[in-house]
Amino acid sequence: MTGPGDPALAAERSAKPRSRRGDLTIFVAGGVVCVVAFVLEPSDGRSSIDAAAMLLSYVSICLAVRQGVQEIQTHRAGDDGPGWGSRFAAVLTARPRSTVAGLVIILAAATYLTWYYTSASSIPVTGDIRVTAVSEEPAAEGPPVGLTDCYVDGERRTEEGTGAPAADCTQLRISLPGDPPQRGHVTFLPVLHNPAATGSCVAGAEIVLTPVVDNVPRVAVRGSSGKPVDVPIGGGTSAVHVLAEVDQRHDDLACSVSLTVTRAVLHD
Repeated sequence: MTGPGDPALAAERSAKPRSRRGDLTIFVAGGVVCVVAFVLEPSDGRSSIDAAAMLLSYVSICLAVRQGVQEIQTHRAGDDGPGWGSRFAAVLTARPRSTVAGLVIILAAATYLTWYYTSASSIPVTGDIRVTAVSEEPAAEGPPVGLTDCYVDGERRTEEGTGAPAADCTQLRISLPGDPPQRGHVTFLPVLHNPAATGSCVAGAEIVLTPVVDNVPRVAVRGSSGKPVDVPIGGGTSAVHVLAEVDQRHDDLACSVSLTVTRAVLHD
């Protein structure tokens, strides 16, 4: 018989609240780790599914490890085997299903997180790309300049009879790291600059980005200065580069601008 003041009963009653508080603490800790990791992850290519999967993985690992440690700490393996190895073996023998389930949860969550960070997460590559004029050597300093209107009334300006870009249309070559790059998309943040003291060349310009995969040009993607542009580059087997041109939507052939890529992120 046990009474209201019995120490064993009091310990049993106080164990559950402590366990609940411990579970809540682990849940919050896992959530904080997930939020920090997700915030540090470049935003390009992320989704709500990624966030949910990361949160579930972190929290599952934390809860499963905590439960396992509690079981091992409280289980008595006998005087001849007080070590953690002996206790784990005893817990595995006493509760094989729950122990195996916990190990499977930890393995599955760890496998997902490893895959995500090695194969699916975004990779900033801004410092590893090179932007050069197609027909020139890399500039000694500063961005390539002299980008003029490569399109008139929506049509590419070409040399008559050749189909090649017009001689006064300067293309830029944006070389990406990797052979091929590690992801299927790249998001650029291109910024146009107006070298002249006057004029509205930047405001009226579109940037035309053409991915060249395995030396085959693909469909061009258009963007504006200061706004992220997503360019598909997947499916290649060798180095990939992107050709950048300028389309002055008001067809001002006198405008000349320079271009800088201030951010580039590979993602799927």
